[in-house]
Amino acid sequence: MLKSYLKIAVRHFVRQKGHAVIKLLGLSLGLACGILILLYVRQEWWFDRFHENRKRIFRVVEATTRPDGELRLSAWQPLPLAPALQTEFPEVKSFVRFLTSGGTVAFGDQIHQEEFVFTDVSFFQVFSFSLLQGDPATALLDPHAVVITEQMATKYFGDENPVGKVLRVSFWRTQEDFKVAGVVRTIPDNSTLRFDFLFPISAHHSYERIRGSWRHYNCSTYLLLENSEQAAALQLKMPGFIQEFLSDYLMRGRQQGRISDEPEPLAFRFQPLEKVHLQPSVAGMEPVSNPVYSYILAGVAILVLFIACVNFVVLEVARSGNRAREVGVRKTLGASRSQLMRQFSGETLLLCLLATLLGIGLAELFLPTFNQFVKRELVLDRTLSLWTVVGFVGLVTLVGLAAGGYPAAYLSRFHPVAVLTRKAKLSRRHRLSSVLLVLQFGISILLITCTLFIFRQLYLLLTKNLGYLTEQVVVIPTFTFGDAEAAAALIERYRTRLARYSQVAGVTGVDNAFAQGWDREGFEYKGAFHRAFVYRVDPHYLQTLDIELAQGRNFAKEMATDEREAIIVNQTLLREFEITPSAAIGKWLKGWHPQTLPEGPVIIGVAKDYHFLSLHNQIAPVILTLDPERPLNNVLVRISSGDISTTLNLLQTVWREVAPDKPFEFSFLDADIEAQYQEETRWSKIITTAAIFACFLACLGILGLAAQNAATRTKEIGIRKVLGATVSNLVALLSSDLAKLVLLANLIAWPPTWFVMQAWLNNYAYRVGLDWWVFVLAGGLALVIALLTVSTQAVRAALANPVKSLRYE
Repeated sequence: MLKSYLKIAVRHFVRQKGHAVIKLLGLSLGLACGILILLYVRQEWWFDRFHENRKRIFRVVEATTRPDGELRLSAWQPLPLAPALQTEFPEVKSFVRFLTSGGTVAFGDQIHQEEFVFTDVSFFQVFSFSLLQGDPATALLDPHAVVITEQMATKYFGDENPVGKVLRVSFWRTQEDFKVAGVVRTIPDNSTLRFDFLFPISAHHSYERIRGSWRHYNCSTYLLLENSEQAAALQLKMPGFIQEFLSDYLMRGRQQGRISDEPEPLAFRFQPLEKVHLQPSVAGMEPVSNPVYSYILAGVAILVLFIACVNFVVLEVARSGNRAREVGVRKTLGASRSQLMRQFSGETLLLCLLATLLGIGLAELFLPTFNQFVKRELVLDRTLSLWTVVGFVGLVTLVGLAAGGYPAAYLSRFHPVAVLTRKAKLSRRHRLSSVLLVLQFGISILLITCTLFIFRQLYLLLTKNLGYLTEQVVVIPTFTFGDAEAAAALIERYRTRLARYSQVAGVTGVDNAFAQGWDREGFEYKGAFHRAFVYRVDPHYLQTLDIELAQGRNFAKEMATDEREAIIVNQTLLREFEITPSAAIGKWLKGWHPQTLPEGPVIIGVAKDYHFLSLHNQIAPVILTLDPERPLNNVLVRISSGDISTTLNLLQTVWREVAPDKPFEFSFLDADIEAQYQEETRWSKIITTAAIFACFLACLGILGLAAQNAATRTKEIGIRKVLGATVSNLVALLSSDLAKLVLLANLIAWPPTWFVMQAWLNNYAYRVGLDWWVFVLAGGLALVIALLTVSTQAVRAALANPVKSLRYE
């Protein structure tokens, strides 16, 4: 019996090759898309699972309630917090703290800018990072030892053994030699903690100054508890601990208006390691991901899979009418209803199995391209776990039973005479196909509309006038590491040498370049606590970047008091500090740095508001100062739009003359700003690809249905042509039903699309509107795509010779 079923199935596939290929291609592409997206989502949800102690490791998070009721979560902690917690609470078995810094590393004739992480000796006992070389128990004991990653070992030493080699490291006014004590195996992609150079925490330039200070919040702290259940109990003990160790901090915060007056405005929470990656609400040193994107991607994967499965069912149901006579003959010869259902379901299950194998192959084929999209190194054979395989097998089985079972169950109900004489009515089959088609196109329209809105928002982010010049500006780090005097002298030498060349339109210095860091200070002004972003600049800053002044004047070298006492603020600061524009110039900002400036600095200029942060944020108060104690960490060079390559070579040549001991590394300011939106760019590509897949799959379904519709209406088309119907009349006739279904799909898709996009756009301080014409455009695109697809079959049917369809009538 099984052999007979298989033989019939093969014969059926051979007779309907085009139909079978469309079904096979559609389902396999949908499965491939679903597999790739679910691989990414699964890795997002499985971050840090490779650590043996993952259930017992918790990050300390400070929850602070502000006077306005806002709850702020921060993973930045004072350095003595962890030792105090271990001393006070025996359930804390160990701790690991992290400090970060930037610097340069030199070996031989190589010198590169790098990022450093400083940590405790217990690092390798708490976290499961394996060493290729070195002893994890002693690698960080020597204060002049460094542990590097496998990639850094190759970068600096090639194939040589790096252990015992000495690196010359410069950071924050210091230059020391560090001996390589270990090499860490390549860090897994799903690790929240990432580093290239790992130093003992005592080597950090600020360690001795802040090791006992409860006022400096610049450390990330992880605790290893005896067991995971103790975290909740430990959190309940925190109010007493806070009162004992942080009472002064609480008192100052309340006096300055930073912390609420409620009884317990400060709390410590213990965040499980496995949840760190997907909780962006907590500010910290670790790069995190917004879980909303994971949910969106998972939803997209489900939608694409759903479209592929519905497309398969639609085509199978639409084609089932052609097998009505076969069903009648089989029933006449004694076939039972269960036998017919087994035959139909077996055929579709076989096709589904082939589609699954092909889908896995396509996923493997597309994986390198997908990895470029998501910036990951996903591997199919390692990540495709048992539950994933079981899920896809279950899905395919369900699709096969639905696609094969419904036609068999429905057709086998009819009496053989009714089926063989074609008196059985199959209208329900067409109704089901129509419902499924509306669902298909509804999902496709949703994805198309979302894609249009994402592109519009991304276009706004990348093209909005930021209030300053972004193009043709080169950013060069000074690598002076806190030496303010050396940085200022270097920039002045560089500016003097470049002044000879017409390709250079301006040179200035700044402590933190756009999109590369910031410094925010809080202070009391007229009895209220305020916060402002502070940038140390030089007198050429506004002119080089073309930042306009609304009032007052720029900094001037000839004004000796400007260096210590003068500041330039933006218009937002005036509004927030309630300073009237007419009284701004000459106003003393009393409360800022009261130790050195009892009366405060004087406002000499007001800059027009400009976006020094990404467009995720509203423009905030900003203070520009010439404070000589703040180092100028970056040079900004404005160049002409001529031969950029030649100009960059010039900048490098001059740099080597004025700073021979420092590397020449650069970026373009507009590229740095665009990098702030790389998340949006990546997601726009993924959603766009998913939308294309969805439309393609929906069109495959329409193509199959159009061919079937044209075949079943052959005689009707022949009669209409004999009676004088034109080709355009017939094309309109065959396309009108589809147009109605697509319009209905629009009405169904628009409401959920509006809610999804409204929620997504709320993440931006500056965003596009949910304009009605975007919805209409997306619906129109879907309608045009559908009509173009169906018109191929409609024109073919309309051009057919009516004699062939009516010759037996």
